[in-house]
Amino acid sequence: MVQQVCREQNKCCKMKVYKFGGASVGSAEGVENLREIVSGAVDGGLLVVVSAMGKTTNALERVTAEFMEGRREEALDALAASEQYHRDICVGLFGPTADGGDAIPCGAQALFGELRQLISDGTPEESQYDYWYDRIVSYGELASTTIVAEYLNASGIEARWLDIRKCFITDNRHRDANIDLPVSGKLLRGVVDRVYGNGNPNRNWNWNGFGNKNEDGNRDRCENNNGDGNGNGTDPAAAAESFTVPTGDGVKVTDQRNVNRKVIITQGFIGSTADGQTTTLGREGSDYSAAVAANILDAESLTIWKDVAGILNADPKFFRGTRLIPEMNYLDAIELAYSGAQVIHPKTIKPLHSKDIPLYVRPFLDAAQPGSLISGRTGGLTGTPVLILKKNQVLISVRPNDFSFVLEDKLPDIFELMRRYNIRMNLIQSSAVNLSLCVDESRQLEGFGKELRNHDFRVVYNAGMELLTIRGYDKRAFEKHTAGPGIYLVQKTRRIVRIVREQTPPELCPEI
Repeated sequence: MVQQVCREQNKCCKMKVYKFGGASVGSAEGVENLREIVSGAVDGGLLVVVSAMGKTTNALERVTAEFMEGRREEALDALAASEQYHRDICVGLFGPTADGGDAIPCGAQALFGELRQLISDGTPEESQYDYWYDRIVSYGELASTTIVAEYLNASGIEARWLDIRKCFITDNRHRDANIDLPVSGKLLRGVVDRVYGNGNPNRNWNWNGFGNKNEDGNRDRCENNNGDGNGNGTDPAAAAESFTVPTGDGVKVTDQRNVNRKVIITQGFIGSTADGQTTTLGREGSDYSAAVAANILDAESLTIWKDVAGILNADPKFFRGTRLIPEMNYLDAIELAYSGAQVIHPKTIKPLHSKDIPLYVRPFLDAAQPGSLISGRTGGLTGTPVLILKKNQVLISVRPNDFSFVLEDKLPDIFELMRRYNIRMNLIQSSAVNLSLCVDESRQLEGFGKELRNHDFRVVYNAGMELLTIRGYDKRAFEKHTAGPGIYLVQKTRRIVRIVREQTPPELCPEI
C-alpha cells in the first residue's frame, strides 16, 4: 500500500482527504476557519475538495434557467450578483486594494469573465439543457477553489490548485456523469506524485478499482503518455500543468513557505469527457468526488466537514429533537444515503468500502468535536429511529390501457423510458395492472409522461409530495407519521416504513 513521505518527521504516513461543503466556505470567516483546520493536517499530505461557496450552485442554476429561456440580460444580472458575492468574500479575506477596490484573485476574475462571455455569445437549445447546465454551474467550484487556494498561499500554506477536470474523466451523461476510474486513477496519482516529489507517476499504487480486473488482468487503460482523444494515455504531467493560481491585485503572498506544508486544492462535483466537455456528477456530487480521490490515493481517511454536529437521526431543518449518531457501518450509511439523507451523497460509500477507508463527518465550526464515524468496523444501527425526508416529489400512477400485467409485460418499457429521460425513482409499488412511482420533481417529467401515453399507458400525477423514510421505526413512530390526512401511500417492511404524503409546510417542524 502506498505511503507518502513526511519529510519533516522523516517517517511514512498516508495521505488524507478533506471535503468542505458550500456552507463551510460561504463567508470570509468560513474560509479562514478552513485554513485553521487545514493547517493542522498538511504535514502528511492532504488533498482538499471544496464545493461552490454558499448557495452559488443555486444562483448559477438560476443563471442557467434564464439563459436557456433566452433572457440573457436577466442571466447576466444574476451572474453579476453572484460575482459580487464572491468579491465581498475576497474583501473579507484580502482587504481592499490600495485604490479601494476589491482584491479578487485574477484567476477568479478570469473565470467570471469567461462565464459572462459564454452567456453573451452562447446559442442554447432546449434539447441541450443538461449540457449547458454543466458548462455554467461548474464555474462555482472553479471560482471557490481559486479563491481558497489563493488565500492559503497568502497565509503561509503552499496550496496547489488543481483543475480536477483534467483528472476525472467521465462519460457524457451530463448532470449525472460516471467517472472512468482506471483513466482517472492514473491521472490523479500522477499529479499527486509530482506535487509531493515522489518521482515516477507509475509507482506501485494499490489500485484495484471498485470491482474485478479485466480479462487480461490490467485495470489501467492509460497505456501511453501521448493521449488519443478518448481519455486513453492522457499524460499525468499534462494534468499537473493546471497548478498555477494567479495572484490578484493587492494580495501580498507570504514568501516564507514550508515545503512540507503543501496541500492540493481541487473541486468536487465536476469532471470532463475525454474530448474536454465539462460534466457534473449529480447534485451534492462533491462527496463522491472526495471518496473517489480517497480510493485512488489509498487515503488514510476521508473527512467531510459539515454545518452539523455529525450524522443526525433526522434533518434539524425538518424535525425537532434530533440526536447525534456517533458511528455506523457502511451498509447503514449507504441505505440512509440512498433513501435521501442529505449528510452524504448516495454514491460516496462504495469507493470507501472497497478500500476500508473510514469516513468522518465532523462540524467545521467546532473542529475539536469528533462528529460521526462510518467504517467497516462498527456495528449496525439499533435503538434510534432514523427519519429521512425528501421534499419535491411526484407520485406517478401508470396503467396499461390494454390491462396487461404491468410487472410481467410492461416494466422493462417503463424503466427504459425512465433511463432515457433521467428520471430518479425513489419508491415503486405495484398491483396486477397498476404501477406507482415516487420520483424527484424534474423538468423532464412532461416529456416522460407524453412518451408513456404514446406507448398506450394511462398516466396520473400527484405533484407537491414528499417521501418520508423511517429506518428502525417503532409503533409510536409509525402511528405518529401515518396518521392524519394527506397520506397517499405507505410501504412497510420489518425495519423500514416509507410514506408518500402531501408536502408539509416548512413552518411545521414536528418532534421526531
